Amino acid sequence: MKNYKFKFFVFIASITLGFLIVVNVGMGKNIGIFNLNAVQYKDATEERNKLYDEIANLKDENYNLYEKISSYNVDENGHEKIIEHMKSQLNDYSTVAGINMVSGPGIILTINDADFDVYTNSEFEVSRSILHASDVALVLNELRIAGAEALGLNSYNSVTREVNDEFDKIIKINELSREAYRIINTTGVECAWAFIELDDKTKKIEGPFAFYAIGDPEQLEASLLAQGSHINNLIIRNLDISIVKVDKIILPKSIYSIAPTYMQRADS
Repeated sequence: MKNYKFKFFVFIASITLGFLIVVNVGMGKNIGIFNLNAVQYKDATEERNKLYDEIANLKDENYNLYEKISSYNVDENGHEKIIEHMKSQLNDYSTVAGINMVSGPGIILTINDADFDVYTNSEFEVSRSILHASDVALVLNELRIAGAEALGLNSYNSVTREVNDEFDKIIKINELSREAYRIINTTGVECAWAFIELDDKTKKIEGPFAFYAIGDPEQLEASLLAQGSHINNLIIRNLDISIVKVDKIILPKSIYSIAPTYMQRADS
């Protein structure tokens, strides 16, 4: 009987020990979660949701590509479809690169120097009253951030001299968009005394300046006038600024071609 009692106690002890081991292992796996504070848990949840969204987007993209490939395989004219699709993509890339003439709604941003007197104003005051090349670069950057899909830059000095009516002036300035310098991703600006010179040395533009931006007119205007924008800084400096929303802007193709010397495809 004593032998049975001993075996019984050993059996009970084994079960208890096994239970404690299982519970301890389970708690060990989850200890990281219970140690997170509220902020860490919130960040972890947001990161998880972000990953879920990325996975869902990749699944959708994969499905769309699969459907496109399947349509090529079952269609007798699959090769023709592929060629047409490639032509369409090439046209889109050419448009973004500035190779094609483009048109669309957008805004015309005009900027002119503030009034100053070189004899009575200090050097600092005169400098603040002038639109510099660095200002032009910042304005172009703000337009890109605001969603501009195509950009152009030109002078409207001739319009200022010839047209007094504000409505006619805007029409004339918009017509100048066809002769504007097309700004692309690699375009840089430099100061050339009283002119703004583009980095390819093909054109010098004198003030006052007209910036043409194709995109959502409301979004472009709101972004440019947002608190802390460089346009607001120019307004504080008393430069003459105007933003006009238009239904159609026509911008020419870029005269500057991109020919990389060092850059090449990473998989080539």
